[in-house]
Amino acid sequence: MKHFFTSILCLLIILAGKAQNSSVMKQVVVAEYFTWYITQDGKIWAYNNNSALPVQFPIGGLKADTGAGGFNYFRILDEQGYVWTNTGAYTTATARIDTDTTGAPFGGNWYIDAYGHATLTIRADSSVWFFGRDIYSLFYPGGSYFSMTGTAMKPTRMSPAGMKFRKVLFGGTTILGLTTTGQVYQWNAGSKTPTLIPTVRPATDIFISHLNAAGCIIPDAGENSGMGYPYIWGGASSMWGGTNSTTPVSIKALWNMTVPIKEISMDWNTIHYIDSLGNMYGCGFNSFGEVGNGQEFIGKYNYPGWPNYGWDLVDYENPSGIPVQIGKGIKWKHIYSNNWFGFYKYAMDVNDSIYSWGRNKSLVLGNGLWNGYNGGQYHPNTLDVLKPTMVHPLASIFTEYDYEPPTMTMDPNRTISTSTATLTGKAKPLLCVAVKKPAPNGIDTVGYKIVSYLWTKVSGPAGGTIASPNAASTSVSGLTTGTYIFNLLATDNNTGTISGNDTIVVTSTAPGTITVNAGANQTITQPASSVTLTGSASVVNGTISSYKWSQISGPSTSTITSAGLAQTTVTGLIQGVYTFQLLVTTALSTTATATVQVTVNAAAAPGPPTVNAGTNQTITLPTSSATLTGTASETNGTITTYAWSQVGGPSAATIATAAQAQTTVSGLAAGTYVFQLKVTDNSGVTATAQVNVTVNASSGNTGSTYQSVPGTIQAESYSSMLGVATETTTDAGGGLDVGWIGLGDWMSYNVNVASAGTYTVNFRVSSALTGASFKMQDANGNVLTTVNVPNTGGWQTWTTLSATVTLPAGTQTLTIVSLSANGFNFNWMQFALQVTAPSGKVIPGTIQAEDYDAMIGVSTETTKDTGGGLDVNYLNYPGNQVSYNVTVSAAGTYTATFRVASPNTGASFKVMDGNNNVLATVTAPNTGGWQVWGNVSASVTLPAGAQTIKVVCQSTSGFNFNWMQFVTSTTTAVARNVTASSAISGISVDATDSTATGQLAHFNLYPNPAIDQVTLDIANSFMGRLDVQVISVTGMVVRRYELNKGLAFIQTPISLSGLIPGMYIVRVSGTGWYLTKKVLKQ
Repeated sequence: MKHFFTSILCLLIILAGKAQNSSVMKQVVVAEYFTWYITQDGKIWAYNNNSALPVQFPIGGLKADTGAGGFNYFRILDEQGYVWTNTGAYTTATARIDTDTTGAPFGGNWYIDAYGHATLTIRADSSVWFFGRDIYSLFYPGGSYFSMTGTAMKPTRMSPAGMKFRKVLFGGTTILGLTTTGQVYQWNAGSKTPTLIPTVRPATDIFISHLNAAGCIIPDAGENSGMGYPYIWGGASSMWGGTNSTTPVSIKALWNMTVPIKEISMDWNTIHYIDSLGNMYGCGFNSFGEVGNGQEFIGKYNYPGWPNYGWDLVDYENPSGIPVQIGKGIKWKHIYSNNWFGFYKYAMDVNDSIYSWGRNKSLVLGNGLWNGYNGGQYHPNTLDVLKPTMVHPLASIFTEYDYEPPTMTMDPNRTISTSTATLTGKAKPLLCVAVKKPAPNGIDTVGYKIVSYLWTKVSGPAGGTIASPNAASTSVSGLTTGTYIFNLLATDNNTGTISGNDTIVVTSTAPGTITVNAGANQTITQPASSVTLTGSASVVNGTISSYKWSQISGPSTSTITSAGLAQTTVTGLIQGVYTFQLLVTTALSTTATATVQVTVNAAAAPGPPTVNAGTNQTITLPTSSATLTGTASETNGTITTYAWSQVGGPSAATIATAAQAQTTVSGLAAGTYVFQLKVTDNSGVTATAQVNVTVNASSGNTGSTYQSVPGTIQAESYSSMLGVATETTTDAGGGLDVGWIGLGDWMSYNVNVASAGTYTVNFRVSSALTGASFKMQDANGNVLTTVNVPNTGGWQTWTTLSATVTLPAGTQTLTIVSLSANGFNFNWMQFALQVTAPSGKVIPGTIQAEDYDAMIGVSTETTKDTGGGLDVNYLNYPGNQVSYNVTVSAAGTYTATFRVASPNTGASFKVMDGNNNVLATVTAPNTGGWQVWGNVSASVTLPAGAQTIKVVCQSTSGFNFNWMQFVTSTTTAVARNVTASSAISGISVDATDSTATGQLAHFNLYPNPAIDQVTLDIANSFMGRLDVQVISVTGMVVRRYELNKGLAFIQTPISLSGLIPGMYIVRVSGTGWYLTKKVLKQ
C-alpha cells in the first residue's frame, strides 16, 4: 500500500539481483490472494506455505502455455491444450481436467479466462466452453455471481454451432465474446444464447469490468494495423470519466487520444492500455493504488474506520477521471490483471522486465513483503505499492512484517499566567517492522515518512500569533486571559494526515467570583426514567477547569452518565424526588456548587381501547368481495394487534389479511354476513366491533350470464365494456368482431370455470399497426397474462395468438384491457385445460439400466448399442443386482422387455419387487458377444404407485444390461424391424411424415426437431378421450398418454425427456380414427 524509502527500494533490487533466477517471465497469472509466474521455459512458480522463495507447481512434466486466475486458484493450459488447476491453498499439487461433459477428451484449448469459481476456454475449432460453478445460471438454475455459487459443471460447449470466437471475458453479471470476424456478443445470466452488440465496424479486442462496464476496440475507417480506439457501454461510467450508455459509444475524443490502442486490460476497478508507441495509461477507482498514479484512498489515516477496516472495500470509491500516463519513460509490452478481487496489476516492458503495483495482499506483488497475521488482517494495506515498481519474484525472499501505527504526541494541557508559550508536537508515521531480525531479505523496516507540519489556532480569545506554523515546535505570543486550543496537522508522503490539539489556559493570579447554575427543576412521568441535566458556570479573571455532578438525595441511586461534563444524562430514575449537585472548579482550584431537583411522577393508567369496524355495506352479485376498514385508538397506551373474524353469514368467507386494520373478504354468496374486529392494547385489554355486509342476488341482466370455460367465447359477448364497438367480420365463421380498441379500452366477460387449473387461451386478433398489446385480468385487477399483437397485414387479416392463464373454479369475471394506442380487432377467445404428461422413472415407459437407485457388485461402461450412453456389466454372479425406484401409473399386467447382451449360454435373472417377491424369471440368450444386443420379454403384474423393481442375477454365466421397457398388455411392445401389432395398426417405421384415417382437419407437432418436449396441436370435430403413443423406430411404444379433448382443438405438451436421440412416431387415435406424424428428438 505504501511508498518505500528510495534507499529501501534500491536495497530490495540489489538483494533481488544477487539471487535472480535466469528464467525470463512469459506471463503473470493474477488471483485475489495468490500470484503465479509462468517462465519462458514453461514452468509455473509461486510462493507457497511460507516458502522462502517461489516454488514450482508441476503439470505432469508438460510446459505451461498460458493461464488465468480464479478465486485463489489457477487454470493453466499446457502445450497440448489441456487445463490444469492447483488443488489446495497450501500445496503444489495440481490436477488435469481430462474430459468434457460428454466424456470426450478435453484437449486442444488455446485460450482461457477465469472468474471466481468459473472458467471459459476457446478450443481449436474456435468454440467456447464453460465449466466450474454455473454462477450465471446458463445451464442450471440457482446460480449466483455475487456468492460464486452454482451447479458444479464439467466442460460444456457454450457457443452456438457455427459461431467462431477468438476471445471471451467474464464480467460481473455477463460474459463478453469477440468472434473471429470482429462481431461482439454478450451472454446474459440465465441464457445460453448470446446477444449481438451493434458496432460501427468489426472490433479487434474487447474488455469488461466486474462492475459491468464493457467495451471493445474498433479501428478507424481504413485502419488495418489491428489496433483501434475504445468504444464503451454499460454502467460504472465514473471509472473512465464518462456517462453511462446502453450501446457502444466512442470515447476517443473524451480521452484526447491521437494514437491507437495496442493492448487493453479492464478489471474490477481500473482500465489500463498500451498505445502503439508503447506508452501505458490508466484510470479507475483508486482505493488501493491500483491505478498506479502514486495515490490511493483506503490507506490514509483519515479513511473511515482506519486502520481497523480489515479487508473491506467500497465500490466506485475515489475515481481518478480520464486516463493519465502511468510509468512515464518506460516502453510497455503487456498488462496482466484479474476481474475477481484483483486490486493489483502487473506489466511487462519491452525488455521483458516485470513491474507490479496496487494492493500487496498476501505476497501478490512479487516483492516478498508480507504484512502477516500478527494484526495484519486488520490493516492489510500497509505494504501497498502506488506506482509501477520493478520486481524479481523468483528471487525475492519471503519476509513477514509487523505493524506499528502512526502516533501524534502533544504537550499536556496546561495553565499559565504569561502572554507567551511554546507548542510542541511529535508525529511518527506508519511503519512495518520485520518480525524476525535480521530480516531474511535484509530490510528491517519499511513505511512512510512525515513530510510536513502545520500549526493552526482552533479557538480562543484574541491574540495567539504562531511564530513557525510549519515546524514541529513553535512559540506563540500575544496571549490574553482565556482558553486557547492549537492544532498540529502532520502529513506523510502518501498524503495521509494525523493531528493533535494543544490546550493552554491563560489566567490571572487572583481568583474572581464564580457563578454556577445547575439548570431548572424538571418533572417527568413514568415510564420515562431519564433526564438531561445542563449546567453552566463562569468566573471573573479566570477559567473553569472542571465540572462534577453528584446525587445528593432521592428514592434510589441513579446513574450519572457523564459526571465530568457540564451536560449529562441521568438514568435509572424511579417514582420520587431527586436532588443533584453541580460542583465546578477553576484553574486556580477555587470551587462553587448549585443544585437542581427532578420529580418523577407515577405512570398514568391506560384507558380501554376504542374500536370501529366501519360502516355496513351492500353489494350485488356477481360482485362477491368487499373491503373492510377498521379503526382503533387508545388512551395512555397503544393498539398492538388487530383480528378480523366472521361471526355470521350464509357461507364461510375468505378473509385475506385478518391481522391488519384493513382487509378484503371474498367468496361471498347471497345473504347477510357479520364480521367482527377485535383489537388488543399493550396492557392486554381487548375491545370488539362488528360490521354487516349484505350480498344481494344477481338482478338477472345480461352481465350475469356466465359463459363456460373450457370453451369458445365470442368477443362481442362481453358483459360490459369501455370505448369499443362491434362490426361485421370477414373471418371464418362470420358474425361480429370487436373493433375500435384504443389505449385503456376494455371488455369484461362473465365466465364459469369448470375446474381449477392452467388453461391455454387462443385469441383471434387482427391489426394493421405494429405495437398493439393487451392484458387479461381478473375481477381484483390481478394480471393473468399479457399478449403482444403483431401487424397481421390488415384489420380483417386474422391470426391466432396463444397464452397460458391459471384460473380457479367457479363463476368469475375476466377483462381484456388494451395497453397500447395502436389498436387491434378481436373476434373470439378459446380456453383449453392443459394436461401435463408424467415424467421420471414411470411405468409404462423405458428405464435406462445405469439409472439405478441402488446396486450390488455391478459397474457401468460405454455401450455400443443403438443410442449410445452406458450399460450395466458384471451381472456375472448370483446376487449381483440393480434396483430402481419407480412410479406405476395404473395397476395391471405389463409386458417387460429387457435389452441384454451375452457371449454365454445359461445366463438368467429374476425380476423382484422391494419385498423380494419374484415377479418373473428370465433367461438371457447368447447374443454372440458382450456388445451384441437383443431383446427378451416377460409378463409382470404390478400394483399402482411408488415401488421398487430389482433385476437380480441368478447365474455365473454373465450378461450385460442396457435398458428395460414396460407397456400394458393392450399395447404390447413389438419386435425389432417389424410394424406394430393391431393395437398400433397403421404405424410403420418406414412411414411417411404423417398418416391419417378419418377425422383429419389439422394435426401438427412443434418444435420439430425437439429436445425434451413437443407440443401436440390437433383441430377436428372429435370430442372425447384421445390415446397418444410415442413409438420408436423399432416399433416399441416408449410413451403413452391419455387426454380428454373437450374442444374443437387441443394444444398440450408431450414429454420426450429420457428418450435417446433419434426418430420417433407420435400416434393419436380416437374412436374410429387415428393420426400419425414423425418427430426427431435431439
